[in-house]
Amino acid sequence: MTRISRRLTTPALALLVLAGACEVTNPGPVQDKFLDEETSHAGLVRGAERMVLETANFVFYTTAVITRVLFPGGDTNSHDPTVQGGSLPANEVNADWANVQQALFIAESALERGVTGENLAQAHIWAGYTYRILGENWCEWLKRSGSPQPPGAALDEAESHFTSALGAAANSTQSNAAYAGRAQVRVAKGDWGGALSDAAQVPPNFVFEVQPDPNFFNTRSRVGWANADEPYRQFTLLFTFFGEQAPANIRSLLPLEASDLPVTIPGTGYYAESGDPRVAWHRIPDQPFANASLQGFGQVPWSNFTWLTDSTPIHLGTGTEMLLYRAEGMLRDGNYAGGMELINQVRSMYISDNTGEPLAPWNAMSLEEAWTALKTERMIEGLLEGRRLVDLRRWAAEGTPGVAPYPRWEDLTPLFGEEPMATCFPISENERQRNPNLGG
Repeated sequence: MTRISRRLTTPALALLVLAGACEVTNPGPVQDKFLDEETSHAGLVRGAERMVLETANFVFYTTAVITRVLFPGGDTNSHDPTVQGGSLPANEVNADWANVQQALFIAESALERGVTGENLAQAHIWAGYTYRILGENWCEWLKRSGSPQPPGAALDEAESHFTSALGAAANSTQSNAAYAGRAQVRVAKGDWGGALSDAAQVPPNFVFEVQPDPNFFNTRSRVGWANADEPYRQFTLLFTFFGEQAPANIRSLLPLEASDLPVTIPGTGYYAESGDPRVAWHRIPDQPFANASLQGFGQVPWSNFTWLTDSTPIHLGTGTEMLLYRAEGMLRDGNYAGGMELINQVRSMYISDNTGEPLAPWNAMSLEEAWTALKTERMIEGLLEGRRLVDLRRWAAEGTPGVAPYPRWEDLTPLFGEEPMATCFPISENERQRNPNLGG
Protein backbone atom coordinates (compact mmCIF):
# COMPACT_ATOMS: atom_id res chain seq x y z
CA MET A 1 0.00 0.00 0.00
CA THR A 2 1.57 3.26 -1.06
CA ARG A 3 0.90 6.83 -0.20
CA ILE A 4 -0.28 9.43 -2.70
CA SER A 5 -1.73 12.09 -0.45
CA ARG A 6 -1.71 11.47 3.25
CA ARG A 7 -4.92 13.29 4.05
CA LEU A 8 -7.06 11.76 1.32
CA THR A 9 -9.46 9.18 2.70
CA THR A 10 -9.20 5.81 1.00
CA PRO A 11 -12.44 3.90 0.33
CA ALA A 12 -13.55 1.46 2.99
CA LEU A 13 -13.36 -2.19 2.12
CA ALA A 14 -16.89 -3.35 1.44
CA LEU A 15 -18.47 -6.71 2.11
CA LEU A 16 -20.54 -7.66 -0.94
CA VAL A 17 -23.82 -9.40 -0.18
CA LEU A 18 -25.70 -11.17 -2.99
CA ALA A 19 -29.33 -10.42 -2.22
CA GLY A 20 -32.31 -12.40 -3.44
CA ALA A 21 -30.33 -15.37 -4.76
CA CYS A 22 -29.95 -17.20 -1.48
CA GLU A 23 -31.02 -17.30 2.12
CA VAL A 24 -28.61 -16.74 5.00
CA THR A 25 -29.02 -18.74 8.19
CA ASN A 26 -27.32 -17.85 11.45
CA PRO A 27 -25.46 -21.02 12.47
CA GLY A 28 -25.26 -19.95 16.11
CA PRO A 29 -22.13 -20.34 18.27
CA VAL A 30 -19.17 -22.00 16.55
CA GLN A 31 -17.50 -24.83 18.41
CA ASP A 32 -13.94 -24.03 19.43
CA LYS A 33 -12.48 -27.03 17.61
CA PHE A 34 -13.51 -25.61 14.24
CA LEU A 35 -11.20 -22.63 14.80
CA ASP A 36 -8.29 -25.04 14.45
CA GLU A 37 -9.27 -25.72 10.85
CA GLU A 38 -7.46 -23.88 8.08
CA THR A 39 -10.72 -22.52 6.67
CA SER A 40 -11.19 -20.54 9.90
CA HIS A 41 -7.72 -19.01 10.05
CA ALA A 42 -8.36 -16.05 7.75
CA GLY A 43 -11.35 -15.10 9.90
CA LEU A 44 -9.25 -15.22 13.06
CA VAL A 45 -6.64 -12.96 11.52
CA ARG A 46 -9.30 -10.51 10.33
CA GLY A 47 -10.71 -10.57 13.86
CA ALA A 48 -7.29 -9.56 15.18
CA GLU A 49 -7.23 -6.73 12.64
CA ARG A 50 -10.60 -5.49 13.85
CA MET A 51 -9.41 -5.39 17.45
CA VAL A 52 -6.22 -3.56 16.48
CA LEU A 53 -8.51 -1.01 14.81
CA GLU A 54 -10.63 -0.66 17.94
CA THR A 55 -7.54 -0.36 20.15
CA ALA A 56 -5.91 2.32 18.00
CA ASN A 57 -9.25 4.07 17.53
CA PHE A 58 -9.66 4.86 21.21
CA VAL A 59 -6.05 5.11 22.37
CA PHE A 60 -4.89 7.49 19.63
CA TYR A 61 -7.83 9.86 20.20
CA THR A 62 -7.19 9.97 23.94
CA THR A 63 -3.47 10.63 23.54
CA ALA A 64 -4.24 13.51 21.15
CA VAL A 65 -6.37 15.10 23.88
CA ILE A 66 -3.97 14.68 26.79
CA THR A 67 -0.95 15.88 24.76
CA ARG A 68 -2.73 19.10 23.71
CA VAL A 69 -3.10 18.31 20.04
CA LEU A 70 -6.90 18.76 20.32
CA PHE A 71 -8.59 21.35 22.52
CA PRO A 72 -11.55 19.68 24.26
CA GLY A 73 -15.07 20.99 23.82
CA GLY A 74 -16.26 19.97 27.28
CA ASP A 75 -18.60 17.13 26.26
CA THR A 76 -18.18 14.27 28.75
CA ASN A 77 -19.61 11.77 26.24
CA SER A 78 -16.16 11.98 24.67
CA HIS A 79 -13.79 12.28 27.64
CA ASP A 80 -14.18 12.88 31.35
CA PRO A 81 -13.10 16.36 32.55
CA THR A 82 -10.01 14.87 34.18
CA VAL A 83 -8.94 13.41 30.84
CA GLN A 84 -9.75 16.66 29.05
CA GLY A 85 -7.40 18.34 31.49
CA GLY A 86 -4.60 15.87 30.71
CA SER A 87 -4.77 13.09 33.31
CA LEU A 88 -5.66 9.40 32.92
CA PRO A 89 -7.44 7.91 35.96
CA ALA A 90 -7.80 4.13 35.98
CA ASN A 91 -11.61 4.24 35.79
CA GLU A 92 -11.42 6.10 32.45
CA VAL A 93 -9.37 3.51 30.56
CA ASN A 94 -11.52 0.40 31.03
CA ALA A 95 -12.48 0.21 27.34
CA ASP A 96 -8.91 0.86 26.18
CA TRP A 97 -7.55 -1.93 28.37
CA ALA A 98 -10.25 -4.37 27.27
CA ASN A 99 -9.59 -3.64 23.61
CA VAL A 100 -5.83 -4.15 23.77
CA GLN A 101 -6.24 -7.40 25.71
CA GLN A 102 -8.76 -8.74 23.19
CA ALA A 103 -6.51 -7.78 20.29
CA LEU A 104 -3.63 -9.71 21.86
CA PHE A 105 -5.78 -12.72 22.66
CA ILE A 106 -7.16 -13.08 19.12
CA ALA A 107 -3.82 -12.55 17.36
CA GLU A 108 -1.99 -14.96 19.62
CA SER A 109 -4.84 -17.48 19.42
CA ALA A 110 -4.49 -17.44 15.64
CA LEU A 111 -0.79 -18.20 16.00
CA GLU A 112 -1.41 -20.96 18.54
CA ARG A 113 -3.89 -22.58 16.17
CA GLY A 114 -1.23 -22.89 13.49
CA VAL A 115 -2.11 -20.30 10.87
CA THR A 116 0.08 -20.63 7.80
CA GLY A 117 1.14 -18.76 4.67
CA GLU A 118 0.14 -15.11 4.35
CA ASN A 119 -2.05 -15.44 7.46
CA LEU A 120 1.00 -16.37 9.55
CA ALA A 121 2.86 -13.15 8.77
CA GLN A 122 -0.30 -11.08 9.19
CA ALA A 123 -1.09 -12.55 12.60
CA HIS A 124 2.44 -11.70 13.76
CA ILE A 125 2.01 -8.17 12.39
CA TRP A 126 -1.25 -7.59 14.28
CA ALA A 127 0.27 -9.04 17.46
CA GLY A 128 3.35 -6.86 16.97
CA TYR A 129 1.41 -3.63 16.56
CA THR A 130 -0.82 -4.44 19.51
CA TYR A 131 2.17 -5.09 21.76
CA ARG A 132 3.76 -1.90 20.39
CA ILE A 133 0.71 0.16 21.34
CA LEU A 134 0.66 -1.50 24.76
CA GLY A 135 4.38 -1.02 25.41
CA GLU A 136 4.45 2.58 24.23
CA ASN A 137 1.36 3.73 26.09
CA TRP A 138 0.87 1.69 29.27
CA CYS A 139 2.72 2.18 32.55
CA GLU A 140 2.68 -1.59 33.12
CA TRP A 141 0.86 -4.59 31.71
CA LEU A 142 -0.19 -8.16 32.35
CA LYS A 143 0.43 -11.19 30.17
CA ARG A 144 -2.82 -13.06 30.58
CA SER A 145 -2.85 -14.43 34.14
CA GLY A 146 0.63 -13.29 35.12
CA SER A 147 1.87 -10.54 37.39
CA PRO A 148 2.43 -6.92 36.29
CA GLN A 149 5.41 -6.33 34.01
CA PRO A 150 7.17 -3.16 32.86
CA PRO A 151 6.23 -1.78 29.43
CA GLY A 152 9.62 -2.77 28.05
CA ALA A 153 8.56 -6.41 28.25
CA ALA A 154 5.64 -5.66 25.92
CA LEU A 155 8.06 -3.98 23.51
CA ASP A 156 10.21 -7.13 23.60
CA GLU A 157 7.14 -9.16 22.63
CA ALA A 158 6.38 -6.73 19.81
CA GLU A 159 9.92 -6.92 18.45
CA SER A 160 9.80 -10.71 18.47
CA HIS A 161 6.52 -10.75 16.53
CA PHE A 162 7.78 -8.29 13.93
CA THR A 163 10.94 -10.36 13.47
CA SER A 164 8.80 -13.46 12.96
CA ALA A 165 6.61 -11.55 10.49
CA LEU A 166 9.68 -10.67 8.44
CA GLY A 167 10.61 -14.33 8.26
CA ALA A 168 7.13 -15.27 7.08
CA ALA A 169 6.27 -12.23 4.92
CA ALA A 170 4.51 -13.14 1.69
CA ASN A 171 4.74 -9.72 0.04
CA SER A 172 6.38 -6.29 0.31
CA THR A 173 3.42 -4.78 2.17
CA GLN A 174 3.89 -7.26 4.99
CA SER A 175 7.65 -6.86 5.11
CA ASN A 176 7.43 -3.05 5.07
CA ALA A 177 4.78 -3.12 7.80
CA ALA A 178 7.01 -5.35 9.91
CA TYR A 179 10.12 -3.23 9.36
CA ALA A 180 8.18 -0.05 10.24
CA GLY A 181 6.71 -1.60 13.38
CA ARG A 182 10.04 -2.98 14.52
CA ALA A 183 11.72 0.40 13.95
CA GLN A 184 9.08 2.05 16.16
CA VAL A 185 9.64 -0.53 18.87
CA ARG A 186 13.42 -0.21 18.73
CA VAL A 187 13.18 3.58 19.04
CA ALA A 188 11.02 3.15 22.14
CA LYS A 189 13.62 0.71 23.55
CA GLY A 190 16.51 3.05 22.72
CA ASP A 191 18.06 0.66 20.17
CA TRP A 192 18.90 3.32 17.59
CA GLY A 193 21.24 1.15 15.56
CA GLY A 194 18.53 -1.44 14.99
CA ALA A 195 15.83 1.18 14.50
CA LEU A 196 17.73 3.06 11.82
CA SER A 197 18.57 -0.15 9.99
CA ASP A 198 14.88 -1.07 9.89
CA ALA A 199 13.73 2.46 8.99
CA ALA A 200 16.02 2.48 5.97
CA GLN A 201 14.17 -0.54 4.54
CA VAL A 202 10.81 1.25 4.28
CA PRO A 203 10.01 3.31 1.14
CA PRO A 204 9.15 6.97 1.89
CA ASN A 205 5.68 6.68 0.35
CA PHE A 206 4.67 3.53 2.23
CA VAL A 207 1.71 3.63 4.59
CA PHE A 208 0.29 0.82 6.69
CA GLU A 209 -3.17 1.56 8.05
CA VAL A 210 -6.39 0.10 9.36
CA GLN A 211 -9.62 1.15 7.71
CA PRO A 212 -12.55 2.15 9.94
CA ASP A 213 -16.06 0.98 9.09
CA PRO A 214 -18.52 3.83 9.83
CA ASN A 215 -21.46 1.41 9.99
CA PHE A 216 -20.60 0.25 13.51
CA PHE A 217 -19.91 2.24 16.67
CA ASN A 218 -16.62 0.61 17.66
CA THR A 219 -15.16 0.47 14.15
CA ARG A 220 -15.93 3.94 12.84
CA SER A 221 -13.21 6.53 13.36
CA ARG A 222 -13.71 7.58 16.95
CA VAL A 223 -12.06 10.97 16.55
CA GLY A 224 -13.80 11.56 13.21
CA TRP A 225 -17.24 10.77 14.60
CA ALA A 226 -16.62 12.84 17.73
CA ASN A 227 -16.31 16.04 15.72
CA ALA A 228 -18.44 15.31 12.65
CA ASP A 229 -21.33 17.66 13.57
CA GLU A 230 -23.68 14.68 13.23
CA PRO A 231 -24.51 15.91 15.85
CA TYR A 232 -21.27 15.86 17.87
CA ARG A 233 -18.81 18.74 18.07
CA GLN A 234 -16.45 17.61 20.83
CA PHE A 235 -13.17 19.43 20.22
CA THR A 236 -11.63 22.34 18.34
CA LEU A 237 -8.39 23.22 16.59
CA LEU A 238 -8.50 26.76 17.97
CA PHE A 239 -5.88 27.39 20.68
CA THR A 240 -3.84 24.42 19.40
CA PHE A 241 -0.55 24.70 17.50
CA PHE A 242 -2.50 24.31 14.27
CA GLY A 243 -5.34 26.81 14.73
CA GLU A 244 -6.01 30.41 15.67
CA GLN A 245 -4.35 31.58 18.85
CA ALA A 246 -5.85 33.30 21.88
CA PRO A 247 -5.39 37.05 22.43
CA ALA A 248 -3.56 38.31 25.49
CA ASN A 249 -6.84 39.44 27.09
CA ILE A 250 -8.54 36.06 26.73
CA ARG A 251 -9.45 35.86 30.41
CA SER A 252 -11.52 39.02 30.20
CA LEU A 253 -13.60 37.45 27.42
CA LEU A 254 -14.55 34.33 29.38
CA PRO A 255 -16.88 32.61 29.94
CA LEU A 256 -18.12 32.78 26.36
CA GLU A 257 -21.69 33.58 25.44
CA ALA A 258 -23.55 32.49 22.32
CA SER A 259 -22.26 35.35 20.25
CA ASP A 260 -19.32 36.06 17.97
CA LEU A 261 -16.75 37.21 20.49
CA PRO A 262 -13.14 37.94 19.43
CA VAL A 263 -11.67 34.98 21.30
CA THR A 264 -9.02 34.09 18.72
CA ILE A 265 -6.70 36.05 16.47
CA PRO A 266 -7.59 35.42 12.78
CA GLY A 267 -4.74 34.39 10.53
CA THR A 268 -2.61 32.96 13.32
CA GLY A 269 -1.56 29.37 13.93
CA TYR A 270 0.50 26.94 11.90
CA TYR A 271 -2.09 26.15 9.24
CA ALA A 272 -2.81 29.79 8.38
CA GLU A 273 0.90 30.47 8.13
CA SER A 274 1.92 27.35 6.16
CA GLY A 275 -1.13 26.01 4.34
CA ASP A 276 0.03 22.51 5.33
CA PRO A 277 -2.75 20.19 4.05
CA ARG A 278 -2.04 17.65 6.78
CA VAL A 279 -3.61 20.00 9.33
CA ALA A 280 -6.18 21.86 7.20
CA TRP A 281 -9.15 22.95 9.31
CA HIS A 282 -12.34 24.97 8.95
CA ARG A 283 -15.17 26.60 10.89
CA ILE A 284 -18.90 26.52 10.08
CA PRO A 285 -20.58 29.91 10.70
CA ASP A 286 -23.94 28.49 11.80
CA GLN A 287 -22.26 26.12 14.31
CA PRO A 288 -20.04 28.48 16.31
CA PHE A 289 -19.64 26.35 19.45
CA ALA A 290 -18.86 22.80 20.52
CA ASN A 291 -21.63 20.75 22.16
CA ALA A 292 -20.85 21.50 25.77
CA SER A 293 -19.18 23.91 28.15
CA LEU A 294 -15.59 23.30 29.19
CA GLN A 295 -14.92 23.46 32.92
CA GLY A 296 -13.50 26.87 33.83
CA PHE A 297 -13.73 28.15 30.25
CA GLY A 298 -17.31 28.20 29.08
CA GLN A 299 -18.53 27.54 25.56
CA VAL A 300 -15.74 26.44 23.22
CA PRO A 301 -15.59 27.92 19.68
CA TRP A 302 -15.79 24.94 17.33
CA SER A 303 -13.66 23.95 14.33
CA ASN A 304 -12.63 20.70 12.68
CA PHE A 305 -10.07 19.20 10.30
CA THR A 306 -11.40 19.48 6.74
CA TRP A 307 -10.30 15.92 5.85
CA LEU A 308 -11.49 14.12 8.98
CA THR A 309 -14.51 11.82 8.74
CA ASP A 310 -15.77 8.72 10.52
CA SER A 311 -14.03 6.59 7.85
CA THR A 312 -10.63 8.31 7.80
CA PRO A 313 -7.93 5.57 7.90
CA ILE A 314 -5.80 5.17 11.02
CA HIS A 315 -2.09 4.96 10.24
CA LEU A 316 0.04 2.45 12.15
CA GLY A 317 3.37 2.82 10.36
CA THR A 318 4.55 5.07 7.52
CA GLY A 319 7.61 5.69 5.40
CA THR A 320 7.61 9.36 6.33
CA GLU A 321 7.87 8.46 10.00
CA MET A 322 10.86 6.31 9.10
CA LEU A 323 12.50 9.32 7.40
CA LEU A 324 12.02 11.32 10.60
CA TYR A 325 13.59 8.53 12.65
CA ARG A 326 16.58 8.65 10.33
CA ALA A 327 16.68 12.43 10.76
CA GLU A 328 16.60 12.06 14.54
CA GLY A 329 19.44 9.57 14.33
CA MET A 330 21.55 12.18 12.55
CA LEU A 331 20.70 14.81 15.15
CA ARG A 332 21.75 12.42 17.88
CA ASP A 333 25.12 12.19 16.12
CA GLY A 334 25.36 16.00 15.92
CA ASN A 335 24.75 16.10 12.15
CA TYR A 336 22.01 18.71 12.09
CA ALA A 337 22.50 19.59 8.40
CA GLY A 338 21.87 15.98 7.38
CA GLY A 339 18.94 15.72 9.77
CA MET A 340 17.34 18.86 8.36
CA GLU A 341 17.66 17.50 4.83
CA LEU A 342 15.55 14.47 5.74
CA ILE A 343 13.04 16.54 7.74
CA ASN A 344 12.54 18.82 4.76
CA GLN A 345 12.30 15.84 2.42
CA VAL A 346 9.13 14.93 4.33
CA ARG A 347 7.80 18.47 3.99
CA SER A 348 8.49 18.52 0.26
CA MET A 349 5.99 15.66 -0.18
CA TYR A 350 3.04 17.95 0.61
CA ILE A 351 1.63 20.88 -1.38
CA SER A 352 0.73 24.05 0.53
CA ASP A 353 -2.90 25.19 0.34
CA ASN A 354 -1.55 28.75 0.44
CA THR A 355 0.99 28.69 -2.37
CA GLY A 356 0.31 25.60 -4.48
CA GLU A 357 3.98 24.72 -4.02
CA PRO A 358 5.72 22.18 -1.74
CA LEU A 359 5.70 23.21 1.90
CA ALA A 360 8.40 25.70 2.86
CA PRO A 361 11.36 23.98 4.53
CA TRP A 362 12.19 24.44 8.17
CA ASN A 363 15.37 26.45 8.73
CA ALA A 364 17.86 25.66 11.48
CA MET A 365 21.15 27.37 12.26
CA SER A 366 22.08 25.16 15.20
CA LEU A 367 21.61 21.66 16.55
CA GLU A 368 19.05 22.93 19.05
CA GLU A 369 16.98 24.59 16.32
CA ALA A 370 17.16 21.39 14.28
CA TRP A 371 15.79 19.41 17.24
CA THR A 372 12.91 21.88 17.54
CA ALA A 373 12.17 21.41 13.83
CA LEU A 374 12.22 17.62 14.26
CA LYS A 375 9.91 17.67 17.28
CA THR A 376 7.50 19.97 15.48
CA GLU A 377 7.49 17.88 12.31
CA ARG A 378 7.02 14.68 14.31
CA MET A 379 3.85 16.15 15.85
CA ILE A 380 2.51 17.23 12.46
CA GLU A 381 3.38 14.07 10.54
CA GLY A 382 2.20 11.81 13.37
CA LEU A 383 -1.09 13.67 13.84
CA LEU A 384 -3.76 11.34 15.30
CA GLU A 385 -1.40 8.36 14.87
CA GLY A 386 -0.65 7.84 18.55
CA ARG A 387 2.99 8.89 18.28
CA ARG A 388 3.11 12.04 20.41
CA LEU A 389 2.78 10.61 23.92
CA VAL A 390 5.71 8.22 23.51
CA ASP A 391 7.77 10.94 21.81
CA LEU A 392 7.24 13.46 24.61
CA ARG A 393 8.04 10.87 27.25
CA ARG A 394 11.25 9.60 25.66
CA TRP A 395 12.53 13.12 24.82
CA ALA A 396 11.87 14.26 28.39
CA ALA A 397 13.62 11.20 29.83
CA GLU A 398 16.68 11.78 27.63
CA GLY A 399 16.78 15.57 28.03
CA THR A 400 17.10 16.12 24.28
CA PRO A 401 17.64 19.68 23.00
CA GLY A 402 15.00 21.83 21.32
CA VAL A 403 11.36 22.49 22.14
CA ALA A 404 8.34 20.35 21.35
CA PRO A 405 5.18 22.44 20.69
CA TYR A 406 3.01 22.44 23.79
CA PRO A 407 0.41 25.23 23.96
CA ARG A 408 -0.04 26.97 27.29
CA TRP A 409 -3.68 26.29 28.08
CA GLU A 410 -3.32 27.05 31.78
CA ASP A 411 -4.07 30.67 30.83
CA LEU A 412 -7.46 29.59 29.42
CA THR A 413 -8.73 27.58 32.40
CA PRO A 414 -7.23 26.12 35.60
CA LEU A 415 -8.47 22.70 34.39
CA PHE A 416 -5.19 22.25 32.52
CA GLY A 417 -3.02 22.86 35.55
CA GLU A 418 -4.86 20.91 38.22
CA GLU A 419 -2.94 17.70 37.54
CA PRO A 420 0.26 16.92 35.59
CA MET A 421 -0.17 15.55 32.09
CA ALA A 422 -0.34 11.76 32.13
CA THR A 423 2.71 10.10 30.61
CA CYS A 424 1.19 6.61 30.31
CA PHE A 425 -2.06 4.66 30.70
CA PRO A 426 -2.69 2.81 33.97
CA ILE A 427 -4.07 -0.71 34.14
CA SER A 428 -7.84 -0.27 34.16
CA GLU A 429 -9.95 -0.11 37.29
CA ASN A 430 -11.99 -3.12 36.14
CA GLU A 431 -8.84 -5.24 35.83
CA ARG A 432 -7.58 -4.14 39.23
CA GLN A 433 -10.86 -5.05 40.89
CA ARG A 434 -11.09 -8.52 39.33
CA ASN A 435 -7.51 -9.74 38.94
CA PRO A 436 -6.04 -11.48 42.02
CA ASN A 437 -2.52 -10.61 40.81
CA LEU A 438 -3.47 -6.95 41.36
CA GLY A 439 -5.19 -7.48 44.71
CA GLY A 440 -8.65 -7.87 43.19
